[in-house]
Amino acid sequence: MATLSNEEALRLIKEPKHQREIQKARDKRIRHKLHTEAETDVSVLSTAANNFLSWVSGVLNNAATFSRFQQLCRPPYATNELVEGIFTSFEKIFESRNGFEKFDFSSPELEQDFTEYRKRIGDYNFWETQGMETFKNSIDNILVIDLPRLETDQDGNVIQDSERPEPYYYLLDIDRLIDIDNDKVIATDGATGKEFYYFKTEYIIFRDPGKNSKYIYVFDDEAYRVFESIDNATPRLISVVLHGLGFCPARSFWTTPLISDTKLLKRGPITNLLSDLDWLLFFQVAERYLQLYAPFPIYAMYRGKCDYKEKGVADARKCVGGYLERDGQRYTAENRVECPKCAQAGKVGPGHMIFIDPPKETGTGGDPDLMANPIKVIPAETTSLD
Repeated sequence: MATLSNEEALRLIKEPKHQREIQKARDKRIRHKLHTEAETDVSVLSTAANNFLSWVSGVLNNAATFSRFQQLCRPPYATNELVEGIFTSFEKIFESRNGFEKFDFSSPELEQDFTEYRKRIGDYNFWETQGMETFKNSIDNILVIDLPRLETDQDGNVIQDSERPEPYYYLLDIDRLIDIDNDKVIATDGATGKEFYYFKTEYIIFRDPGKNSKYIYVFDDEAYRVFESIDNATPRLISVVLHGLGFCPARSFWTTPLISDTKLLKRGPITNLLSDLDWLLFFQVAERYLQLYAPFPIYAMYRGKCDYKEKGVADARKCVGGYLERDGQRYTAENRVECPKCAQAGKVGPGHMIFIDPPKETGTGGDPDLMANPIKVIPAETTSLD
């Protein structure tokens, strides 16, 4: 049971204990979103897409090949559709025709009050919408229970729709999380007698959404605390509300841990498949590259004398052996400029032309016949593909 003093809460705000694990959760979510959230803007890619392309660049290790891969890798990605089909199967739980809920109350009036309360807080569609969205995209989010601020009239009487407290719950995005401490608890199922475990949140510290947020909240087993911090100044305690629950009103949205020694990182349905999904996307884009070869094969032919010459320039340079030179001027490897026409012809890609230097004279002294197969079509190599 964690009960923080005001000084301990302030110290944890300044020096979070689990900052590294929280950052791992954020990085893991980025990898998930590459396959769970479809993008459409090809001009501005997300961090997830840029991270994937950075990995591909290292795998290909060739600037020209990577440039073509990047051109063909257009969102939405093929894995988005695949993963959507996986989660559609989970969503069928909300389509059950024989769904059943039962709550026991001491009077029909209390049961009716509870039904109206659930409607007011949006409980009936919360899990089907926000819950499922978190399940797909941000499995490490936190579920928080909070109390609304009570409104009073001029005489100090509380104004609300019900005479009883009306807590509400929401999913806390991990980007707002400053620190959290979870403890692994072993419990026993009263019906079956079997042991199971869950993660109990000892305390949680988070901030308001947005870059300019000034309020920081600290929840523990005893109280709700609110600190105010303006322009990154030292946070100042502005309120303490005892909730009387005996436990911290927050917990991880999901239970299954990613690894045995973590108390925050969770394993979603596709977490263990992230590397396979990355490779699947890689090869799906590579297949598109291959499909370009049939309508646009590569041709090879003997190189002729290049006639490129700069236009509109006094004392223009012309191509000499693939480089631009002026008559009578000496050049070294450092000050040579490659001929743009020859450079473009040397790039290999679908539909490109490769120029090959003609063979030298034959051993018998005769010139080679350059008209014998002057142009050659290079077919796609199929053995490795098979």
